[in-house]
Amino acid sequence: MCGQDHPTAETNSRPHRQLFQKEDEPPDWRTIALPAPAVLKLLTDSHCHPTDLPFSTAQVKNVGLGGLAAMATRVHDQQLVESFGETYGSGKDKVDDEDENTQVVACFGYHPWFSHLLSLDTSKDPLDKQQHYESIFIPSSLSPSKKDEYHQILSRIIHLFPEPVRLGPLLVDMGQRIRRTLGRGQKVMVGEIGLDRSFRIPYPPNSTDSEGTAHTTTTTVEDAENAIAATAPEKELAEKQDNPAAAAKTKTKTKTLTPFTTSTAHQLRVLELQFQVALDCGVNVSLHSVKAQGKLLVLPLFLHRTHIPLICRLPMNLGVR
Repeated sequence: MCGQDHPTAETNSRPHRQLFQKEDEPPDWRTIALPAPAVLKLLTDSHCHPTDLPFSTAQVKNVGLGGLAAMATRVHDQQLVESFGETYGSGKDKVDDEDENTQVVACFGYHPWFSHLLSLDTSKDPLDKQQHYESIFIPSSLSPSKKDEYHQILSRIIHLFPEPVRLGPLLVDMGQRIRRTLGRGQKVMVGEIGLDRSFRIPYPPNSTDSEGTAHTTTTTVEDAENAIAATAPEKELAEKQDNPAAAAKTKTKTKTLTPFTTSTAHQLRVLELQFQVALDCGVNVSLHSVKAQGKLLVLPLFLHRTHIPLICRLPMNLGVR
């Protein structure tokens, strides 16, 4: 290698391949040139959300990749992901020399964007909705004036938030889904879970503006989840690509996001409990991290102290921003 002449800027005459139509935007996923099928078959999409949009069997079969990890994120897509994995997942009864289909890894978990809907309460008493959201959205570290402002905003819209859901039964259900998938001889992970200190909670679907105009209809958990999913930048980008003119026209000055973020303490506890499920089941984890690298690095130390024999065997797929 050292004896070879390396090409310089002058000698390298290969044209630069421009992947981006605009410097600040990714290429259109529907038209970008892909590698040869034989190369694609060697690749795995380690993080995707195929159940967020309608799809056909033909689309799944024509992906061309060797595998993909299908993430669950919220209460109402765990079953969708399990069904998707059961239908398209790699299993002992599905492996044969002629099977060229993409092999799906089902992933179960609760994303930090939806963690404010989850209660850590373990009692059998009715949940206090007011106390739940106040404890998550209005931390004690806020200044008195900011606390007053946040209390006023929350008081105008809290009737539109759904009743929180206890996390405990959801974790039991998650463990059962993982074990069922393992029992079918299919691959499975915990994901997408993690920490996000940047994401702001959108106004509930029935709010009309940032002033929280009063309504009487309380949203369901599914309504709230769909509203959050609708604020995802990936969906906004897809709408731009489908119809840029219409997307531009629908832009308004109305604020769609509250000032609230889910407290890091709440997110961290939700994450720890899901790690416990992964450790108990002996499966890998796919982690989401936005502006939370420091907090996330503390988690393995905690787990190492409490699960020394297990944590060293727990691989993690970490997406950091």
